[in-house]
Amino acid sequence: MNALNIDGVTYDIDKLGEDGQIACILLSKAQSKLQEQTIELDILRAAVTALTDTVKDSLTDEAIVADGEPEPIEVVTSPLN
Repeated sequence: MNALNIDGVTYDIDKLGEDGQIACILLSKAQSKLQEQTIELDILRAAVTALTDTVKDSLTDEAIVADGEPEPIEVVTSPLN
């Protein structure tokens, strides 16, 4: 039996109409995809934090730019791209 619990009530998916069964399959896939993407977002946030810390640790007084000298960039791009 394929079951779905909504608002504390368990339903037998096999007893639903075709549209309901398809919707349940799509709902399950959407929830799985959302969970995967949430994990990916957590990984990216951790990477940004770690990389920001690495950049901050590498900053030196010698690298400070005087006022008006080159325009600061918004995004640092990798030389490998």
